Order: sequence, then structure tokens, then C-alpha cells
Amino acid sequence: MSSCLVAKLSHYLSLTDAERAFLAHMEGDHLSLPRRSTVIGGRTRIGNVFVVREGWLYAHTTDVEGQQIITELFHPGDVVGISQLGCELSTLVYTAATDLELCPFPKEGLRDAFAYHPRLAALFFTFVTLERVSMLDRLRASTSMNPRDRVALFLLQTRARQSITGRLKMEWFLMPLSQQLIGNVVGLSIVSVNRALRVLEDQGHLAREGRMMSLKNHERLAAEVDFTDRDYEIDCSWFPDRAVA
Repeated sequence: MSSCLVAKLSHYLSLTDAERAFLAHMEGDHLSLPRRSTVIGGRTRIGNVFVVREGWLYAHTTDVEGQQIITELFHPGDVVGISQLGCELSTLVYTAATDLELCPFPKEGLRDAFAYHPRLAALFFTFVTLERVSMLDRLRASTSMNPRDRVALFLLQTRARQSITGRLKMEWFLMPLSQQLIGNVVGLSIVSVNRALRVLEDQGHLAREGRMMSLKNHERLAAEVDFTDRDYEIDCSWFPDRAVA
């Protein structure tokens, strides 16, 4: 199986042999988990970060009324747990949205990334900030956009992330999340999500076949909802060239 992590990072950097070897080490062990499994529990110590080889998972918390709030989504090629490394105990619960194939990597091993592969460390840090910015985009959308536009923004974000690792298939992308989970991401009820998807289909923006989706003329839809692709191009100008001796 080809490495989604290498594919993702290679989009931004021309990886050296040493960097590729370190990433191969990160993906050395494999762990399979079924859908709905807890990958990292709330208020538990995080001993590993996880490279996602196959499947999706999400990080979530709950509000005072017990409603689930999804804060992060992870696709193949993502590294799970980095945003929690500054905490003694996890502040979020990480749950499998689909069957998963993960590569656990001891978080202490990230010392080598910072010491010997600082460009990779900079990328990992940047991906955390990108997810935070995407979450803020969705938060702003929840206060100013109608349901159709909120769902459209989320689908555009999903399409953009899958394009980085070459997972667009003739403009079709995977959407394995249930409408309930999509609603938890964008702050809508399942009824509102269902209605928004049908509106996008009726308007000719969306086609669906099972768990696959395609956005027709996604550039026009992106302009309608003021979508900015945060993933395609990032600022690498501040990245170090090599480890400091």
C-alpha cells in the first residue's frame, strides 16, 4: 500500500531520503480498528500519535447539554494527536468514523523530527494550524450562513483535502460520514443536512453515488460560499533547511 503520509507531505516539500526513512519508521507498525472504536479516550494520557493509512476518524467533545461537537476530522495521510501533545491528558475523544488502519508511533519519537528533520516538524505543526483555521471557517459559517452553504463549505473542504493525497477519482471524492456526523461538524440537525444536500443536488452542484460525491463546477460553488482552499498551498518560507547542529 502506498503511503498517504508521504503523498501528502510530498505535495509541499521535495522529501529527502532521510525524511522518507523517518516517515517509513513512523508507519512501521499497523493497527486495525473497527468503526466506532475509541482511538484516544478523553482525559487519558496520549502515549502515541497515529498516522492514518486508511479510513476516517474525528475528535469531539460535548457541550453542557451533552451534544457532541466535532472539532477535528482526520483523513488518510493525517497524523492524529499532535494538537494534544501540550496537554498532560487528552481534552478530546478520538473516534473511528469508519474502519481504520492506523500506524501508532510513540510521541517521544517526535523528538527526532524536531532534532533531525525540522522541516517535517514544521509541517506537522502547520497541519494543526490549518485544521484550526478550517474549524474557524466552519464556526463563522454557523453564525452567518444558511444550511445549504454550511454543508457546501464542508464538502469543499473535504474535496480539497482529498485532492492533496491524490484521492479524487475523476472529480469524485469519498464521503463516509453519516448525515448525523456531518451535522455535528457544521452545527445542523440531520434533517437540515439532508435538506441541504438535496438542495445542492437540485441546483446541479452535487452528484451522489453511494458514499461517493462530486461537486459540479466547484469553482463557482466556492465563490458562492467564499471558500478558501487552505490545503493546496501553504507558506513554507519560514521552514528550516536542516537541523541545527
